[in-house]
Amino acid sequence: MAANSNCHFPRSQRSGKVGLRQSQAGQIVIEYILLLAIAVAMAVLITKTLIGRDPGNEGFVLAAWSELLVQIGADTADDVKRPAAGP
Repeated sequence: MAANSNCHFPRSQRSGKVGLRQSQAGQIVIEYILLLAIAVAMAVLITKTLIGRDPGNEGFVLAAWSELLVQIGADTADDVKRPAAGP
């Protein structure tokens, strides 16, 4: 019997599996880094689209907020003419 009786594979096959596991670990790290880079790039694009602060090219949220402030500032409720009081 072999020195290590718990293992059912010959020594040559065991060393191949260890190398395969290390290679898979490296692939997992690379895939994680690529997914992280894609997520960060998408977050940047979404942020610029929603809350960009470039003059003339504001993001959706800032443009809507600015329009809301202008409407509130116009105070159109005071512009409604009230009917004249009767004699």
